[in-house]
Parts: sequence; structure tokens; C-alpha cells
Amino acid sequence: MRLRLLPLALLAVVRVGIGCGGGGGAPGPAPAPVIVGISPAEVWRGEATTLTITGTDTGWSAGYVPYLDFGPDVTADVPTVESATALRVVVHVPYDAVLGSRQVFVGAGHLILPAPDFRVRAPISVSWFATPFVRASVLVGSLAVNRPGDVIDGPVVATAFDGSFLPLWYDDPAGFIVVVPEGAPIGMLDLHIHRTGVGGASMFRLPGGPIGLRSAVLTSFPRQMTLPTADGTALHRYTTTTDCFLEFPMTSSDPTLPIHFVYAHESPFAPPVVGNAPLLYGGVNPGPRAVARSGETFDVIVFSGHTSYGIDVRETPLVPVAEVEPNDVAASSQALSLPAMVSPATMTPGTGADWYACAASAGDVGKVLRVVTSPGPALTVVIARADLATTLGGASSSGPGAAIDLRSIAIPAAETLYVRVTSNATPSTPDVTPSYRLFLRFETP
Repeated sequence: MRLRLLPLALLAVVRVGIGCGGGGGAPGPAPAPVIVGISPAEVWRGEATTLTITGTDTGWSAGYVPYLDFGPDVTADVPTVESATALRVVVHVPYDAVLGSRQVFVGAGHLILPAPDFRVRAPISVSWFATPFVRASVLVGSLAVNRPGDVIDGPVVATAFDGSFLPLWYDDPAGFIVVVPEGAPIGMLDLHIHRTGVGGASMFRLPGGPIGLRSAVLTSFPRQMTLPTADGTALHRYTTTTDCFLEFPMTSSDPTLPIHFVYAHESPFAPPVVGNAPLLYGGVNPGPRAVARSGETFDVIVFSGHTSYGIDVRETPLVPVAEVEPNDVAASSQALSLPAMVSPATMTPGTGADWYACAASAGDVGKVLRVVTSPGPALTVVIARADLATTLGGASSSGPGAAIDLRSIAIPAAETLYVRVTSNATPSTPDVTPSYRLFLRFETP
């Protein structure tokens, strides 16, 4: 019996020895790793940026390199471990990356840690007057520079999904116009902007928006409309039946809103937009107009921005009169009986002048003389009295898409009035075409 009890006694001693080891207790849990931040905390579209990621208790090493997740549209190179709590990594931000704050994750093994305070920004951003983007549209936008030191100092161009160029007119960042043809490729419209910044001069690519199909083309007149439509804008299409001065009389819930363009499909003289700014409603400017030949098709693009409007169409049929040379000076002016359409007419870029004469009768005193040109060539028009020294009005057009729509001051006397048309082209802004059309008539003020 004693032999059997001896091991039990020894076991009791061992147990006592283990329990009397100094009173330290079991060690506590290790501190949890945390990502403290990313520097810089913002990146810019279209650029590669070196970031430093810092943490605490992360334990990074050359043999324990974590993986990084900046979202599906930002890629990261393999990070470099600077220390157990610091990483250096180069990230590449595409030109169309999603803007704004985003969650970044740092992972190693089964552990995934969130990083705070990170966002993607656009050094240049665009705002649009009307959306959505659809075929057969005129898009008005403005650019904003968001990064100190960047300057837009060169051309702006627009391309469709297949890389083809879209017509674009650019005055300054406060306003530019893109024309989307009816057959434009479906897909993303991009802007390409020349800028100069801290890194020097470069072209910046900016996503403009996706071009889609237009759902409705409106061909009946007169018509009452409510905006916005499913296409954002409304498209009214009309094909002329005569050689005419074409007008689209319009009424609006807000006559001060500049919200429409004429888009001439088939005129050989006309780039797509009549004027570099929308035409106003109202008594003096009742709606868009054009100098048209028979069988030409015109679209009127109306933007949302008010609740309702009405639109009609009116042709003033005319027999075109060709320009007759020589009419380069007042003494050889070509006499016109108003109303009149001069077509065809030509202007040598940068040189020469065309003179026209029209007789104002006693019944025309107090009226005004309206002169409308086709868009295309850069022209200057001056309306002069019989003495040639006194002018009743003048206007200029410069650049593709611009046209002149001029109304003189009240005609003071029954006399011969002269209309002088000169080229406004320069070596830096040459004429799109030396041909032009001219419409003239006396109107009640």
C-alpha cells in the first residue's frame, strides 16, 4: 500500500510547486494593429502619386509585405516596407476614376485593416448645362480648375467613344459648346484640355459623359412642350419647302432664358451652330432663324431650364439673287429690292468688301433694317446712311458657327442705305468658307 501511495504524494508536491511560481499570472493580449493615416490624403485623376501609409503595431517587414486595396479603378504598385509601421507605395489614378472619399484597406494574411481619410479629386472638372447626353444635341459646359497652380492655357477638344473629333467651340472656361451629331458613336464623350501646372504643360483627359440614343425627334408644328423631356433637351426638326428666310417663332414661360440653338444639317455654308451663344426669346428675338435654301433640314435644340414653351415655323419665300461683281466700293454697290436673299455670295478671306444698296421709302421711315448672314465665314456688316459717314448699326461674326443677326436703329429718312460686308478673317482665325448668304428686310421696331 505504501508503494502505491508514494506516487500520489509526489504528484501532490509537483502540483503545489506549479501553483506557487511567484504570482505573475497569464500575459494580456497583444495590441491590435491600426492604420493611422495616408499621406497625402488625396490623389488626382490622371496621375501617379507616391503615398506613405503609417500604422501602429503592424509589424510589417520585407518578408511580411501587406496588400493594398484602393478600389476597382485605382491600381497600386507593390509597396515598399520602410519600417514595421510605414509603407511607401505608388498609386495610379485613371482619368475617369470615381471622385470623392473612398475606403482604403490594408491586408496581411487574414487581417484586413481600414485606412482613414482618403479621396480622389479632379484637377479640372466640368459642369454641364443640360443632361442626359444624347445624339443630335448641343451641349453647353463650363470648366473649373480645382488645384492651385493649374491653368487652362490651350485648346479644348472633344472626342467620341471611337476617338473621332466632335465639333467644339471654346471661348473660356466659363463656357464652351460641344455638338453631338446624329450619328455620333454611342459611348463616352471625353474632353482633352491643355493645362500648365507645377509639373509643366500637358494635355488632361476629362470624362464628359456617356452619349446615348435620342428617344424622340419632333417634326410637327405648332407644338406646345413641357421640359425636361426624357432626352433632357427637345429636338424639333424641319425641312424647308422654299428658298426662304426661316424663322421658328417661340413663346416661353420665361422669355429671358437663352435656351435654344439652330443646328443646320445640310447647309454647305453652315457649321452646326448658329451663333456661339443661345438666342433669346422675346419680341426683338422671337426665336432662332436661318437663311435657308429649299430642301435643307434644320434642327432646333431647346434646353430644359423652364417649365413650358411653344414653337412654330415660318418661311418667308424669296427668289435668291446672286452677288454681282464688281461691288467692292459704294459707287458700284449692288442694288437690292427688299426683302432680299443674296445667294450665292463670296468673300475673299482677309481682303475686299461687298457693297449692297437698298432704297428706304417714306413708308420705311421709323422702321429698322434687319441683316442676317449665314454662319461660317468671319464677317463684319455695317449699315450706313446715304452720306456713307453715318452708321445705323454694325456687327461682326468670328469663328466657326457664328452668324450675324443685326437690326439697325430707326431709319431717319427716305434715302438709299448701304450695307457693307467685309471679311473679318485673320491668319489666326481664318474663314471656314469664303461663301456666305445674306438676308435683308425692313421691319417694324
